[in-house]
Amino acid sequence: MSLLRSSGMMILAVVGANLLAYGFHMVAGRFLGPSAYGQLGVLISFFSIASIPFAGLSWAFTKVLGANSEDASTHKEIRRIFTRIGLRSVLLFGGILVGVYFLTPNKLNIEQDLSWLTVWLMFIFFTPYWLVSGQLRAIREFKGLSIFQTAEALARFTCLLLFILVFKPGVPGVLLAFALGYLLPTLFFSKQTGTFFSAWRDKSPLNILRKQRNKWVYYSAVISAKNLVFLGITNISVLLVNEWLGSESTGYWNAALTIARINQFAAAAISTVLFAEAVNSRSGNTQRLFAIKSSVLFSVIALFVVTMFFIVPGFFITPLFGPSFSQAEVYLPWIGVGTAILGLAQIWADFILARLDVSSKIQND
Repeated sequence: MSLLRSSGMMILAVVGANLLAYGFHMVAGRFLGPSAYGQLGVLISFFSIASIPFAGLSWAFTKVLGANSEDASTHKEIRRIFTRIGLRSVLLFGGILVGVYFLTPNKLNIEQDLSWLTVWLMFIFFTPYWLVSGQLRAIREFKGLSIFQTAEALARFTCLLLFILVFKPGVPGVLLAFALGYLLPTLFFSKQTGTFFSAWRDKSPLNILRKQRNKWVYYSAVISAKNLVFLGITNISVLLVNEWLGSESTGYWNAALTIARINQFAAAAISTVLFAEAVNSRSGNTQRLFAIKSSVLFSVIALFVVTMFFIVPGFFITPLFGPSFSQAEVYLPWIGVGTAILGLAQIWADFILARLDVSSKIQND
């Protein structure tokens, strides 16, 4: 499948999923009100940050599985190992959750204890989700992956609407709708999910050296560090603007940043394709050529987007945020330039990570 077609499918999936995510938060905010929605935001932010190291395992899984695409027995062994890692991560995340619950002042001002249990349920459902995502990337099933990611956001939004109509839930109910967004797509992709249930039931001894398995965990940590850096750059900018210019300017900045993230969405979609292709390729020249093509494709998209931000910023700001946010038009073009640079950096960072040597051949202990 060509770079343009694969990247196009992933861009549509990422943009569609993010539009549904915006819809989820708009509906949840209107339904819960400011105070409860604030608690929801705290718990989802906590989950998003705390799960970054575990999400890195998904890309490590893609790397190792893709590097052994010619060996079915190795595929089975790798699935067994990452399934076990996933199950242990559920217990580890539960321990982190208990620590935060008992050690933070006022339990982060979360009023209902059931909300904390629902966050753990979110992570339990998230575990098979990242395993299936990693496998779909490794086998370069981009059509399936785009459907999978869109189905996640659609399931989450649909569950929220149903819960509001039928149950009128509080924060735990909205979190449950969020969690089901991870579970339902994995059930739909039953063929992929079934391979991990088979791996979980297989209790035979592992054949891959522990030293090699530790390398995979280290690799996932490197990916997680990269994700934290890119996530931190955009979030730190909001904090700095708040410190230097005040809350009103921060509102304008955040509105412009929300729209300018479209460059990062495109970069994430193209990086997904590039990462999988680079992992599966054995030729360094082919890998570099694919990276250059990916960079050119992203640069064309980003150039068009940034040009539109400079020419008609009001076309993006006013329809989404209203005329009261018109001052955000000043920030939008320059934030667009920044997100374009970050997007290009992300593509090359993912390319470098895809080429890192991670030992993954089966050897006897």
